[in-house]
Amino acid sequence: MRLSYTIDGREFSVECDPETAFFAGEDVCLAERFDDLVAAEDWYRDGYAIIDSTRFFDSAEVREDVERVVRRSIAELAPDADLSAFRLGDYHKYVDDALHARVIRKTRRLFPKDFGFDEARIVGELSELLGVKLGYRNPLESSDQWIIARINPPGSVGFNPAHKDAHGALSTSSAASRGWSTSGSRSAASAREPVSRWRRALIS
Repeated sequence: MRLSYTIDGREFSVECDPETAFFAGEDVCLAERFDDLVAAEDWYRDGYAIIDSTRFFDSAEVREDVERVVRRSIAELAPDADLSAFRLGDYHKYVDDALHARVIRKTRRLFPKDFGFDEARIVGELSELLGVKLGYRNPLESSDQWIIARINPPGSVGFNPAHKDAHGALSTSSAASRGWSTSGSRSAASAREPVSRWRRALIS
C-alpha cells in the first residue's frame, strides 16, 4: 500500500504494510479533561512560546558536552578506535551499524551527572518561567527520569520528532497530561508529574 502526503506544498509518497490499520480514538482534548501544566500560560492557545534562553542555555556548551559523552561511549565499546579528531557531525564515520546499536543503548539512559553544563540552572529558569517547580522525579514510579541522547546517522530512519510520552499513564492518574518530552529542546516536568524526560536529537 502506498500512502501520499502533501507537506508544505511538496508531495511525498511512501510504501507501507498493506495490512496497516487506521483508526481514531474519542474526539476529546486531553488538556481540558486532565490537569495541564501550561493551561494558565498566556500562550496556551497558541501551543508554544518563543523565549530568549541565551541567558541560561548555551547551545555550544551543551553540544560539546553531548559530543564528549558520545565520544566516551564509543571509546568504552571500541577501545582501539582513534577518536582524537572525533566530532559529533562525523559520528557516522566512526561506527558501523553494529557499533551504533551498542552506542545508543548507552546514550538512551543518561543522567544530569553525565554532563558538565549547568542543567540545574536551566531547570530553575524554566521553573520560574512556568511558575512551578520542575524536576526529574517521577512520583508515580518513585524513580528519577533520564536523558536520552538520540543519535541519527545520515540516511537512518530512527529520528523521533517532538512528542508527548505521558498518555500511557492517563488510566491511572490525571496528572499524566502534565508531562512532556521534546526532541531538540530542554524538557522537564513538575515534581507532581509522571514524565520528565529530556530528549535531545542529534542529527549527524
